[in-house]
Amino acid sequence: MFAVLVIIAILLALILIALVPEVLELAAALVGIFVGLAVLIVGAGLILLFFNDMTRTSQSDIAESESIRPSNLYRVELDKMLSFTDPKSCQMSPETEALFENLILFDPPDYVGRRGPPVKIHGFGTSTPAFTRTVDQGPGRNIRDNEATLAMRGTWHGLKVGSIRVRRMEESSFWEYQIRFSDPPAPVRSTLNDAGFNLPPVGEFRKYTGPGEVSVGIGIEEIVGGSALYCGSSVYY
Repeated sequence: MFAVLVIIAILLALILIALVPEVLELAAALVGIFVGLAVLIVGAGLILLFFNDMTRTSQSDIAESESIRPSNLYRVELDKMLSFTDPKSCQMSPETEALFENLILFDPPDYVGRRGPPVKIHGFGTSTPAFTRTVDQGPGRNIRDNEATLAMRGTWHGLKVGSIRVRRMEESSFWEYQIRFSDPPAPVRSTLNDAGFNLPPVGEFRKYTGPGEVSVGIGIEEIVGGSALYCGSSVYY
């Protein structure tokens, strides 16, 4: 709107110059004033646009920073995904047991272990398990060890879960499942015991199978960066 007024004023000034040559100096001064004002207004507008853009960028950076704060990394609740029907004997719901079992697959006829498929975690997205297979063969030994870890940050019983891990050996009864936490062992043990897991002291192994059966048990241990609840036929891995 202001630009239109400026143009009209310039046209009027030119008309006056043509009709009354005596007002030449006055008209030139007026034109100079209007042009100067126009330049100032345009410059001010550009400065305002620049600062508005900077403000929006700053707000976007703040929002992104908020989204990656440590407290937001564990926003997904995993209580339904990691469900135990009998915690003290590490009995899982069919869905949770399938989640662990499918992290490592064994295909006939040789039953060599391989990485399981990507897993969709509600509220987290799709996660692909990390997988390693280690072979150690020699006189009197034939170890073919498979290990898979699935990252799944979230909370379980209010504890901060970072991943679950499975270890299984080919042609062996050896197995172990872990839920890994960023919390230290003591509060994890206390919280899970309140949930019915009946965990022994940190670093110890409580067997829950009967005489004559493969020794299977449960425990809590300290790991780098936190702790792990483990169920299986081994104490550590």
